Amino acid sequence: MTGIISERIDQILGLYEKALHDADSPLITTADRWHQARRQAEAILSECVRVLGPTTTEPSDPHVPTRELGISRAHEQILVADSIRAATLLWRAAVPVLREVLTTEIPEGRERLPDVLEALYEAISIRLYIGSLAHEHVRLAGRPSDSGRDHRSVSGPVAGPEDITEREREVLKCVSRALSNREIAKELAISEATVKAHLRNIFRKLAATSRVDALNKVGLVPQPPLEG
Repeated sequence: MTGIISERIDQILGLYEKALHDADSPLITTADRWHQARRQAEAILSECVRVLGPTTTEPSDPHVPTRELGISRAHEQILVADSIRAATLLWRAAVPVLREVLTTEIPEGRERLPDVLEALYEAISIRLYIGSLAHEHVRLAGRPSDSGRDHRSVSGPVAGPEDITEREREVLKCVSRALSNREIAKELAISEATVKAHLRNIFRKLAATSRVDALNKVGLVPQPPLEG
């Protein structure tokens, strides 16, 4: 069973590479960046295969390599949003292939499909979270210390996650999916100016320094808008 899926990994990676090209992703603009993205994708897909039974590859701890990748992308000024969009493209490349194999080539594969897709989602999500935290640490390390900042630029007292309104939380959920201000406005049926106002309020209430920082402070994790 695992052998059949493993044989399709190269097909998924080929679809993923093409999708990154078509999306003009910065993750594929150099051979080294594509090598890093491919290695990450291979690790994610291997975790899906492992759900179906023993494999010849040993499970790997995603923390160290994902943290290093997040740091590398931060130094190269690749946005967290680019990683989220790439994760979405990997999901879209993988799901149709996995669904086809499990429903047509593997006995009882249809029953295992939910487990495989859940493993894929979890493998993508944990890497997005680890990578975004590493990216944020690099970004913060390059900022001036708090002692050099003008705190009068923050209007109003600092609040906390419990003071975030329902609408502001809806905005943050859109932020976690790497939606732009225009995309958030369209999804929530509000103006782009209103989105910006909500984000200013969120940053003020949380004393957040970035979108990723705001997500961390309310306990939200960057998530790809998965489809398929």
